[in-house]
Amino acid sequence: MFLPTDAATQYYPYFEFYGQALKSGESFLWNPHLFSGFPSYLSQSAGFLDPVNIALFSALDSFFAYHTRLAIDLFLVMFFSYLAARALGLSRLAGMTVGPAYILAFNWGYLSNPVIVNSMFLMPLLVWCAAKIGEGSHRWRFASIAGAGVGWSMLSGYAQITVYAAVLFGLYMVADQLLLRREYAWRAFLKTAATLLLTGAIGVVVALPQVLPALDFSSLTVRSSGVAYEDTQAKVINPGDAALFIFPDNLYFPYVSGGRRPLYVGALLFLLATIVAGSLAARAWRREELEPAYKRMLVVGGLLAFCLLAAVAYSPLYYFLQKLPVLSYFRYPYRWMYVGAWMLACLGAFGLDYLRSAPQRFKAFSMVLAAGAASLTVVVGALNFLGERFWSGVAGGVHALLRQFAYGRFGLSKDPSHYADAITRGIAAWQESLSLMNPAFACAFISLLAAVALLYFRARGRVTGSQFYMGGFMLSAATFVAVFMAQWPHALPQSATYSHAPLVQELPGIVPGDYRTFPFMLSESFSKRVPPQYTLSTDEEQAATELQLAGGWPNANTFAGALSADGYDQFVSTDMLAALEAAGSTHGAQEATRGLSTAQISEHLLGNLDLLGIMSVKYIVSGTPLAHPDLALASEVGVTRYQVPLYIYENRLAKPRAYFASQTINRADESIGDLLAAKAPFGAAIYLDCASCATHAPSAADTLVLVHKENGFFSFEVDTHTGRWLVVTESTLPGWVASKANAGT
Repeated sequence: MFLPTDAATQYYPYFEFYGQALKSGESFLWNPHLFSGFPSYLSQSAGFLDPVNIALFSALDSFFAYHTRLAIDLFLVMFFSYLAARALGLSRLAGMTVGPAYILAFNWGYLSNPVIVNSMFLMPLLVWCAAKIGEGSHRWRFASIAGAGVGWSMLSGYAQITVYAAVLFGLYMVADQLLLRREYAWRAFLKTAATLLLTGAIGVVVALPQVLPALDFSSLTVRSSGVAYEDTQAKVINPGDAALFIFPDNLYFPYVSGGRRPLYVGALLFLLATIVAGSLAARAWRREELEPAYKRMLVVGGLLAFCLLAAVAYSPLYYFLQKLPVLSYFRYPYRWMYVGAWMLACLGAFGLDYLRSAPQRFKAFSMVLAAGAASLTVVVGALNFLGERFWSGVAGGVHALLRQFAYGRFGLSKDPSHYADAITRGIAAWQESLSLMNPAFACAFISLLAAVALLYFRARGRVTGSQFYMGGFMLSAATFVAVFMAQWPHALPQSATYSHAPLVQELPGIVPGDYRTFPFMLSESFSKRVPPQYTLSTDEEQAATELQLAGGWPNANTFAGALSADGYDQFVSTDMLAALEAAGSTHGAQEATRGLSTAQISEHLLGNLDLLGIMSVKYIVSGTPLAHPDLALASEVGVTRYQVPLYIYENRLAKPRAYFASQTINRADESIGDLLAAKAPFGAAIYLDCASCATHAPSAADTLVLVHKENGFFSFEVDTHTGRWLVVTESTLPGWVASKANAGT
């Protein structure tokens, strides 16, 4: 199991449910484990309707099928990257480095996420098709292949990557016509437009099974009105993130970069891309005639610049793009580099060919690189080998300097002891992040030094073109293997998934499927045993995931067979989100509760137990103690290797998943948010979205028996003496139909 990733708490559970549904013959269109029932297939669920997934998960164990699909995806990235690189004019060995370098841009958090990996093949596929079309080779055939790729990516992968890759495909086609082939006749424009229209049409047709229901459903979700520009700036590329061009994004650099930006293609290829970009810019500025391969690289460099400009903080280009149809639905500008990283890898790989034969024109640049690498080596050596006494003196000196010139000014108005502690902790954080005992940093650091040395010797003629070419290829291959393997300890055996036993065993008297659970502040107890810090150790990361699996963390409750009123999904409905925010959800509604104190979040929960009750929440699994007359402590259990306490409470206000309403109130055209704003009480009465529905008196003689249930289907046998309202506590989403099989008494 890949950790710590979305895979552990979202996609492994999704596909466990999906695989079980396929093998049992039940429907996978309705997932009863999340949000009181949720149509997971409509959102970024990585392709429940994809024929490849259907075949894999019908035949194989869910985990094996999951990892097999990831392997297929990464093979396709390698395969199409090589084809595209060759079509762009790169040599064989240079072309072989593009795919691995592109994969390096994504840490395990990305590479274990099938939504992302299912779409990574698309950018190289589209570049290959565009280059072939530019050569005049079977235009309509390659346009059809490109369209099929777009459709498959939309069917099984990330809509954002798909749209961004399609935009770059269109830009490449236009640039190919205007800059490479220099065709300005109207017939050429019509042919390019027809090619793009054919590609788009085929893509839409292939993706229709996913796109049509998703579009229909999106109007009910938090994505219904797009995303405001202000809300998209949470994840951008900042100046400090430039460090991630030479170090993998699974690393963290305190006060500079938090990592998690797909910029790293290997230090050597990045430096080569810089050299190539400088050379191309200089030749273009001098208006020199470029060879065909150089012209193509100029287009690739332009597309890379487009992605970078769209990804940086407060980019005017991104502001413009965010106002366009479709693009306005996407958050987080840095994701342009999900596709831009391929351009960077391709430009760097071209540098292997360029410096293999080009004269040494970058001696000054190599001197700057050597000086920078030497300075960095001094810093790393000092952080690793100079003792605590030295760094205590440095911390004291910085503190004294700031006391003399800064404290009390420039906004530094807190007690000086606060800043003294911050300086000490900052130095400790840098020592930890740049530790040579950390394989992830050590491998990347050695790779950087080797890259600088290779370029330095090439600039001075100490290395021949062939030696540089072969050495650069081998260094790129070694970097790929080393950086990948350095992340290997961040994993758990698959058997850990089934460490959910405490959750099930400690729910006394629960009948599976009759009631739901509600996970609440599960990290609270963990943070007391493992205080928050810059980075967690491997042992602590594994324990954090064990907590999620054992406590029913959304969506890991699927492994326990426990139904949950909470969950995590990008397409959560607005009504459900309003209910979760009111109940203090720290998972599905974490954006609303993130800034609240423990006491404030607990107040939300305890003030809305009746709301959770009508959502059939009988058990609250909490990471913090709770006290309320309607809550009874059912059990306290220690989980993970740290024996983190979880408290399991029984909610006395819980309703079963199906029951007769004792009282109804007509409240037409009112949402959950409207009822919450009006402080309407829940539980005693059921609110009907109806203007004049009849009210029926209850009778003790009325009976209700659940005859059969499966995903998205219930069959009841009822015996009522008068009309009654039957309440089923599934999420009220379109598609539910009630029908009477036969008339009884």
